[in-house]
Amino acid sequence: MSSEPIEIPTPDEDTPETPSPGGELHIGRVVVLTAIILTFAANTFLMPMAWPGAGDLGTVFFLGATLGMFIVQLDVVGLWTAMGPGRVIVRLPWGMLVVTATYVIHQLGVYQSSHFPTAESDRMLLLGTLVCGWLAITLCFAALGLVWRWRLLPEGAAADGASRFHLWHLIVGTALCGMALALLNWFGYPLASLADVNWIPLILLGAIAVVNLLMIVPALLVAYANSWAAIRLLLLGGYCLALSLAEFLVVVSILGYPPEPARFGAFLVVANLTQCYGLILVIFLFRRVGYQLRVVDRGRRPVEKMPKVVVEADPWSDDEE
Repeated sequence: MSSEPIEIPTPDEDTPETPSPGGELHIGRVVVLTAIILTFAANTFLMPMAWPGAGDLGTVFFLGATLGMFIVQLDVVGLWTAMGPGRVIVRLPWGMLVVTATYVIHQLGVYQSSHFPTAESDRMLLLGTLVCGWLAITLCFAALGLVWRWRLLPEGAAADGASRFHLWHLIVGTALCGMALALLNWFGYPLASLADVNWIPLILLGAIAVVNLLMIVPALLVAYANSWAAIRLLLLGGYCLALSLAEFLVVVSILGYPPEPARFGAFLVVANLTQCYGLILVIFLFRRVGYQLRVVDRGRRPVEKMPKVVVEADPWSDDEE
């Protein structure tokens, strides 16, 4: 046997070390995410108490702002469901649980306000609007992520970790679905006859949903822009005003002029500007605490090298008869 020592190869000094996935969250990230969640929960709970207010201009601006923040909450949940870290089989039940909790918190605020309607048909319409709006926003962000291969991942997280499926993903997803259904069962399922539902608000809700879907992608791009931020924000504000005008004309052409068209127009403008810049602010906070839009190659595997020894396709070609 040879007595020469065996040299152990050392990694190249220029090769960067791969960060370990699943590290502990930074304390600032926890604080920011907790503050965002509490802000959304407080707005959802207090919004029914603010809506029966007087019709002065200050109240109109306040109502538009609360509605805009309520829509921002759905936008953030849809963004996280479509592009967030982890497997989609876990993110989807998480989103459903958050939407269910949003409905319950809103209805708890309704019970504290005697002026807000509490009919069963109104509750069913609200829950259906929340679920459909969340799914529409999720599909919009999912299509964007599929085309540009974007994922919203924390800094230092491995991009390939979300492509691996484990049994615990299925267990956690099933548990989250059960929690959402249990929460809704505890609070009560809003079941009513379709004949009792007032379908007129759906026209306004549909117009708001379309405007929101046309606004979330530019807001995401502006939030992660590194140059000309002020000009981009001004251009986005003009874009929101144009969408608000189109929304006002569509609603008025279908439902007719409201008793006070100026206040209604101001309400739409404030709601749209709030949801636009509110979404930018939340995404900017995500960015500040380390969440980045990263390009991830999904489903691509390295091409395996051909074997050095080539096996003949017909091993009997040289046999003698």
